Amino acid sequence: MAMDYANACKIVIMKSKLYALRDAAAPSQYPPIDAQLVRLDPYTQAANALVMQYSDQQFAAAAKALQAQIKPITDAIANITQINTALTTAAQIINDIVAAVGVVASM
Repeated sequence: MAMDYANACKIVIMKSKLYALRDAAAPSQYPPIDAQLVRLDPYTQAANALVMQYSDQQFAAAAKALQAQIKPITDAIANITQINTALTTAAQIINDIVAAVGVVASM
């Protein structure tokens, strides 16, 4: 299945949120965050290319639609004790992306 714009936006936003979560986390909490980032790696180049083809306005609308879904991750960035909820949320969103886009072989 080809990458669509909605999933490309999710990938770009999820990577950004996961990196922010990692920045807020203790080093001992890096491995599960890194595991989610690695899951997105095979999709990143295609997602970035597709997002760049669309206007900032379209990306902002997609980000706003995803905002409620990623709230647990945003909350955990501010309060790192919520990291397990954030990682569960990230894993669910990434599972949805993989289901919609299809599995891409890792490099």
